[in-house]
Amino acid sequence: MRLLAISNPKAGLSKIRIGSPLDKLRKTFDTAGVDWHLHLTTGPGDATRVANQAEKNGFDCVVAAGGDGTINEVVNGVVGTSVSLGIVPLGTENVLAREMGVPIQVEKACRHLLETKPRALDVGRAGDRYFICFMGVGFDAHVAYHLPAKRKAALGALGYLLTSLEKFQEYHVKSRRMSLKLENTEVNLDFWLLLVGNIQTYGGRFRTAPKARPDDGLLDLCLLPRTTYPETVRQLLGSVTGKHIDLPGVQYYQVRRFSVATDPVERIQLDGELVGETPVEVEVLPGAIKARF
Repeated sequence: MRLLAISNPKAGLSKIRIGSPLDKLRKTFDTAGVDWHLHLTTGPGDATRVANQAEKNGFDCVVAAGGDGTINEVVNGVVGTSVSLGIVPLGTENVLAREMGVPIQVEKACRHLLETKPRALDVGRAGDRYFICFMGVGFDAHVAYHLPAKRKAALGALGYLLTSLEKFQEYHVKSRRMSLKLENTEVNLDFWLLLVGNIQTYGGRFRTAPKARPDDGLLDLCLLPRTTYPETVRQLLGSVTGKHIDLPGVQYYQVRRFSVATDPVERIQLDGELVGETPVEVEVLPGAIKARF
């Protein structure tokens, strides 16, 4: 098996120094006698381009060595090819790795990858982009847009929390209308957040899609209505355990495809990366990737 590891050199944990995570990755693969190559990305979209060419260049597996953003770029490259996907978590939250039981320690993650047989997992498609964890429309994408890059790099999840607190009131005071066309029904209501899950965990701390499975051929939609501040806090607290779906007004659906439009236009994030705006058509692609995790 030939492996292609892709990592972002600008990420703090992706610099090759003695004892660094990438140095540990190198030593583990070399000790195991793996035929592998490391590609350090040169900018946005480079990981997708290189991953998409992996099959043509004779690789059997592409390893996303980084955080959820790097994983998303690699996923967008391997969909539609025969290569498998592996992950070595080097990010701050590592949401996908934690949900799928991938060890956070680099050496253990590498060995886990080598010992795991590929299995088919679903991905979601929003417009012409793919996601493997979550899609968000509304407040979370608004926060991602306004999160300063330096704060994100320095504080990680804490930086996101601080920006959320700063932007919540100005976002919540304005009415936002969503039209959600599902397979058998249409939903129209004032909202503040729509989250679409292929996995259960969002942001590392919230069980926003408690019924989601990445191999069931479905996407789980959780629609949070615009309501009072106390009720919004209840929604947030409930989402830590997944009990928010039982609260009044919260709507939860499992579907294969849907379309969403908003007034005004809202930003969209896929796996934490801003990708565009509403309206958008979304569908699940069952078994679209072979995952070694």
